[in-house]
Amino acid sequence: MFDQYLVTGATGFLGRAVAEELVRRRAQVHALVLRDDPYIHLLPKEVHTVIGDVCVESSLTDFFADADSRTCVIHCAGIVSVASRPGSKLYQVNVGGTWRVLRQCMEHDVGKMVYVSSVHAIPEKSKDCIITEDCEFSPGLVDGDYAKSKATATELVFDAAERGLNASIVFPSGIIGPGDIQGGSFTSMAKSFLRGKLPFAVRGGYDFVDVRDVAKGILDCSENGEPGK
Repeated sequence: MFDQYLVTGATGFLGRAVAEELVRRRAQVHALVLRDDPYIHLLPKEVHTVIGDVCVESSLTDFFADADSRTCVIHCAGIVSVASRPGSKLYQVNVGGTWRVLRQCMEHDVGKMVYVSSVHAIPEKSKDCIITEDCEFSPGLVDGDYAKSKATATELVFDAAERGLNASIVFPSGIIGPGDIQGGSFTSMAKSFLRGKLPFAVRGGYDFVDVRDVAKGILDCSENGEPGK
């Protein structure tokens, strides 16, 4: 365990699960929280909150003020969107925010950085081929703005790892489970299906993963993940 953990996106579905798991392990947790975030009260009382934004350099400076080699940074903050035209904010947060967090991690020489990417950043393969994380990541190899933003951010993390940052990446698929107060796309779809109001379906399939398993996997990665892997 590290002396302290800095968690971005801590009031989100996954970030909150990470914070809760860290508290259960009696870790010292600092969470970066947007001003007037309506979900801040859902964080465990043991979590120390810092008001800030991954898109604002000055607030990250405050968040990283005491960070050092005994610090683990878990970067969960991001926008998930399936919209065909999601707007510039998607790239500002997913790419620009990740770049700023990486810069702070390198300036403070943190002990570990875990980036939460997405399975959508992994280029699709032909039928009957198994997808693995050992592949090339590039926005030109995936479709859709969300996938491109996560692939670009993933590239940035790998570049930072090559320059010496102890960074690892996790690639969750569709996250489900208890505590999705915000009602993400998969939770909303499941509720629509249960009410008999899912308007249509398409041929194919998709993988889902429990948010608690992702949180535990992230913490396992923080302890055992190989740099640049």
